[in-house]
Amino acid sequence: MRNSFSFKSIYIKNSYLLIIAAWLITFSFIIDNYWSGNSSVADVRKKIEKDIQQQELDFEKLLQDTVLIKNIDANNFDANQLNRLTGKPYFIFRYFVNDIGLHQVIFWNTQTVLPTPEILTAEGRTGFIKLDNGYYVWQKKNTASSITVALIPVKWNYFVTNTYLQNTFVSGQEIERKYDIADTPNGAVVKSIFGDPLFYLAEKTGNVVPKNNAVAAWFRIIAAILVLLFIHLLAVKIAVTQNLARALFFLIPIVILLRLLSYYVPVPVNFRQFELFDPAVYGSNFILRSLGDLLINALLFTWVVLFVHNQLLEKKTRLQGGSPVFKWLILAAVCIVLLTATFTSGQVIRSMVADSKISFDVINFFTLDIYSVTGFIVLCCLAIGYFLLSQMLVRLVQPLFSKNMTWLYLVVVIGGLIYLTIQLSFANAVFELFILAWLVIYLFLLNRESLALSVNRISSTGFIFWLFFFSVTITSVIVVENSKKEMRNRMFYAETLSTKTDPSSETLLNTLLTDFRNDYLAANFYRFREDSSNRFFKDSLVNGNFSGYTNKYETKIFTFDINKEPLFNQENTGYNELNTVLKTQAKPTNIPELFYYDESYDRFSYISHKTVTGFDGDTLGYLFVLAHPKQYKTDALNLELFSRGKNNAIENSPVYAFAVYSHLQLVKRHNDYPFATRLTEKQVPGEEFVTITNKNYDELWYKAGPQKIVIITKENNFYIESITLFSYLFCAFLLVAGIFWIFNISLRSRLNSERIRSFLQLSIRNQIHGTVIFISVLSFFVIGVATILFFISRYENSNREKLSRVIQVMENEVRLSLNEMADLDEIITANDEAYLQKLEK
Repeated sequence: MRNSFSFKSIYIKNSYLLIIAAWLITFSFIIDNYWSGNSSVADVRKKIEKDIQQQELDFEKLLQDTVLIKNIDANNFDANQLNRLTGKPYFIFRYFVNDIGLHQVIFWNTQTVLPTPEILTAEGRTGFIKLDNGYYVWQKKNTASSITVALIPVKWNYFVTNTYLQNTFVSGQEIERKYDIADTPNGAVVKSIFGDPLFYLAEKTGNVVPKNNAVAAWFRIIAAILVLLFIHLLAVKIAVTQNLARALFFLIPIVILLRLLSYYVPVPVNFRQFELFDPAVYGSNFILRSLGDLLINALLFTWVVLFVHNQLLEKKTRLQGGSPVFKWLILAAVCIVLLTATFTSGQVIRSMVADSKISFDVINFFTLDIYSVTGFIVLCCLAIGYFLLSQMLVRLVQPLFSKNMTWLYLVVVIGGLIYLTIQLSFANAVFELFILAWLVIYLFLLNRESLALSVNRISSTGFIFWLFFFSVTITSVIVVENSKKEMRNRMFYAETLSTKTDPSSETLLNTLLTDFRNDYLAANFYRFREDSSNRFFKDSLVNGNFSGYTNKYETKIFTFDINKEPLFNQENTGYNELNTVLKTQAKPTNIPELFYYDESYDRFSYISHKTVTGFDGDTLGYLFVLAHPKQYKTDALNLELFSRGKNNAIENSPVYAFAVYSHLQLVKRHNDYPFATRLTEKQVPGEEFVTITNKNYDELWYKAGPQKIVIITKENNFYIESITLFSYLFCAFLLVAGIFWIFNISLRSRLNSERIRSFLQLSIRNQIHGTVIFISVLSFFVIGVATILFFISRYENSNREKLSRVIQVMENEVRLSLNEMADLDEIITANDEAYLQKLEK
């Protein structure tokens, strides 16, 4: 009866957690369905229509301000009036109309877009139009001598998008995910203040990733945490009133079930909507399919281990005596769990560096991002959870083998060697042997009484030692894997440079372009206008080449009509995207009309553009040819305005220096590294790749052929990288361990002030240790902030200097052009005067 009463009381006592969670979920549902892009099409239409009509009314009010209109016509407005006009969310243009109907713009409040002649000559007072950068509602007022136009942006539609230019609705970025402007009048109509229909909204078809409003997502996450807290308190009650086994049998299956459910059902939210859960950043297997999934699993793992650890400490559970078979079975089970946890954690840490896009390049501060911060948190959670788990397992075994713990080391070594033998994986054999040796050393240190650590004693000598131990260990793994990853990338870069400077590659491409003669394309351009013949003709153009080309390149042809509309292209890439790449990123080759652009250090593509003209000189259409080297083949175009290409080209890298040699003679170089102008026969490497250490630089020599050598160098920053990475990890461990300590104390004390004070009571020794830790954390924090501010200041100064030099160059060019124009004017004036004098005579 007492236990039954206890369960009833725990439900009643903690039911407020479930009630709050239910209210949070309700609020999130309301926000998602009425205040965000997940609303119904009627709600979204109402929101967009309200925003447009508010701006239309504001424009009508502005037209009634006769004083302002007169000031605009007289070009006599002050700064306050100009700031008020430029601060409008819509764009204003005023035109002067002369006697012959010529429209001359006399005022505008933006440089984003211009009204088209279609708007100026339209008979209506309002309408809807698609301009170069988006969709607009236009409204105008005509008088005998003027035209005033307002362009109200509805949805941006840039040719090429990037971080700053996104194709979203102005009324809300979330709307773009589910709704679009309909081409036909079959959706929800949006009307102007005059009641005229402007455009239609329609729900997108196909696979649309559900996305929660930011506030709603946080409500759901907090609700999930409250539910997990309720489950935790219930498990604690079961462990106290009954036993730990039943508590674990209750807690672990529920946690696993909820976690598996979240993989298939958006509980508590659809995690795929967040960039942290993008498999392109990190993905290992179904369980660890993204960095966000790894973070959640690491937090749940640490939570469960912390729960078990606390219960074992409170109950002071220790295994006593038993038969020899029982002892050996316990020892074998403990060793299996230890080996599994050690090898799994080690492989996860290695994979986070080697097989992901997470940057741990701490000496290049601006390469670190949110993924790096999350990676450090995951590393800390894994290490803390692993330490608590191994500490529990060793404490279970110690009473059974108190006199001789050598058996533990021996069984671990034998079990580890058996595992490595069965696995038969030579790719990571050295790393796994290192992990096994590390485990033996770790167990030896863990058995030292002087290094014992409790989760309640965060300020102790043992705590500092274990933070130092794990920081050094993880730093060594990351530095080694970083160097391996960097070397693999450098090999790819060397192969890319070799391909770029390979005359035979351009010769192969020239053979392809011979089939793209204007006369041949003009005679057959009609075949591009039909779907079936379009694909057949494109295939024949590509596959008609000899195998030497088709085996080396993956070719795509994009065709467009005279209006630059696509003609049955397999990818949704427009003319303007391709033309932007050609004009802003491409670099010329030795073949006319053939260019290449860099997608990254180890990936580039050739591009060619053809304007097809008929026999009478009229333009028939346009054609682009893209050729990807197959070893660098991309699945789809990834175009970004002014970002990819030049910024990611190794020719502009400040980190690497390279040289390309042909017939032992230097033909191309980058950066100020002292490369030899000519190599000797003895310097030619005997193998394909050779690494050489030259003072503080690492040189990679790539033998691309009998007559071509590529050398890529990078400064060796091993020591400063190791020290900096250790500092990052040590501070991260202090921070995460402190958070877990506060979380643990809060749960165990149930926020009871007396119990909190009992946990916070420290001896003089612990107070001294705590002071040392606090000073260390403060020192690391101050140094870190100062270092970050230094890097930011240096980055800004460098950019400021570059901008200043560019401005000076532009100033000189403008001044030179103005001087030339002035000289030309003087010559024309002098000629005119001489001509007039001649006429007078």
